[in-house]
Amino acid sequence: MESHRELVLLEPATEGGSSKTALAFLKASLHTSWSRSIDTVEPSILERELETFRTIYPARELTSGATVWRYRLTPATGPVALMLHGGGGSADSLFRYAATLSPHLQLLLPSLPASVATVDEALAGIRAVIAHSGTTPSNYVGFSMGGMLEQVMLREDPHGIRSLTLFHCPPPGAAFADALERRSVLMHLLPALLAPLVRLRVQRELAASGLDGDELTFWADYYSSPEVLARTRGHQAIVLDYLRNCSFAPDQLDGWGGRVQIFETATDKVIPGTERARLRQLYPNATVTTFENGGHLGNGITRWREVSDRIAAICRHPSGANIATTR
Repeated sequence: MESHRELVLLEPATEGGSSKTALAFLKASLHTSWSRSIDTVEPSILERELETFRTIYPARELTSGATVWRYRLTPATGPVALMLHGGGGSADSLFRYAATLSPHLQLLLPSLPASVATVDEALAGIRAVIAHSGTTPSNYVGFSMGGMLEQVMLREDPHGIRSLTLFHCPPPGAAFADALERRSVLMHLLPALLAPLVRLRVQRELAASGLDGDELTFWADYYSSPEVLARTRGHQAIVLDYLRNCSFAPDQLDGWGGRVQIFETATDKVIPGTERARLRQLYPNATVTTFENGGHLGNGITRWREVSDRIAAICRHPSGANIATTR
């Protein structure tokens, strides 16, 4: 089959939110957090969806080294996809993808513990999860940090892997690691000070993606929660280890016959345009979906249905032709 590369440029999401100042946003964030802590509120649609996900796919547990790992596994309805969350996330953060994709794919969803600090530790744990689950993934789907790890896994052992999906993911690079570490200095703040700042950032980014109401509240609460903030600080060590100590040679995927698709966003302030371009250069034949608006978080949350459709399509594609090489 002939090699090809497709660029899909999507229209910007509907502009949302308001013209409040940052100070007003911060005050509103603090007030909302306080109100929700003392009031009894009905669960939102997303809270009910998450609880259903946890009930239908109960967490499984194993020990790798001295670390307890947990994962969730959907039924065997199709090809197996190893789906890895981004920094700060867990299997639970992918509950909507599981609901949409489980009729088409069997999803293996590990949760990376906050205590894991290196790429080697992370990969050892993920391999232990795969062995414990009894599955053989033939597709890799990685969001941000998850995509970083799956790129390393693919190069270490490409056998049997038919596709790689990377969502908002950079290639290795020491210069980017230094810049990212400088920008992440606020992560060292005390949780009581950090949480409202993270909540503010998430609110503004998701509101600009057209999100509002209960959905905006749900995700702002999620990303500013103590558990997620602790995981974010822990996972940063994995990201920095990947950026500084991993390297990809041009010939590492020679002969691999799989397919690659990349999702990126033009307004992603976490992964700058230079790093997005470097990733495309690694996979010149990849299908690239470029969102014009939405930042680093927005499109994974607001466009999960269309992202899911594209994931299902590449994972179930009948061809194993060599259309995704690194040259």
